Amino acid sequence: MGLEWDPWRRVAERDRALAAYALDGGFRASAVLHACQAAEEALKAEWIRTTLSEPPRSHDIISLAESLNAPEDVLDSCRRLRPHYTTSRYPDAALGDPEKNYSEGIALALIADADRILQWCSPKLPK
Repeated sequence: MGLEWDPWRRVAERDRALAAYALDGGFRASAVLHACQAAEEALKAEWIRTTLSEPPRSHDIISLAESLNAPEDVLDSCRRLRPHYTTSRYPDAALGDPEKNYSEGIALALIADADRILQWCSPKLPK
């Protein structure tokens, strides 16, 4: 793939669409997982565009956003989303069925956090 940011942007947009699709289907934990993925992929697209280097092989969206000098509202969204990368997927991290940890309202709020991150990255990423 090299130093192409556009595939990361496209995957971020696809994961954001999957978050909405999952939520519409009643799969709240999956919606949150795809929101987390979309945020990470958008930040990695921005990393490539900005640094012209490969993004870190990490899921730590807070460190990634800090490295990109993201504004405080974007960092706050990263802080809210980061724990859900594992708790939305794994029963041991979720202390049971991940689905039970997410109401529709919680899932919507976390998707809104992902949207904030994508919007911060999007003006910088031509389509």
